[in-house]
Amino acid sequence: MITYDLKDFSVTPFGRYKTDSPYSAEAFREILILKLNEAIEQEDVVTIILDNVYGLGSSFLEESFGGLVRKGYFTKDQLLSSSPRLLNFETEHDFYLEEIEEYINTART
Repeated sequence: MITYDLKDFSVTPFGRYKTDSPYSAEAFREILILKLNEAIEQEDVVTIILDNVYGLGSSFLEESFGGLVRKGYFTKDQLLSSSPRLLNFETEHDFYLEEIEEYINTART
């Protein structure tokens, strides 16, 4: 399992685009793409730890995770439905999981 703790990116992730912040969703998504491609090559999964940051805004979550599908990097099925699913999360906050899965499932390509 490939594990990535979001706090290693920033304890205060903020913004949708790099023009908003160096710790934006767009910048994080670039790291996420590398991790997911590594997982595909190794027939592994990526687990993102979400709990060690000071909150996650909806625009950050949508651009990070919905953007994976919307921008054509991965399909919804690759991320959430394949067995085993490519992307997993560790969090004590179920609402983050629900929000992320909604953004991935409703992303338009």
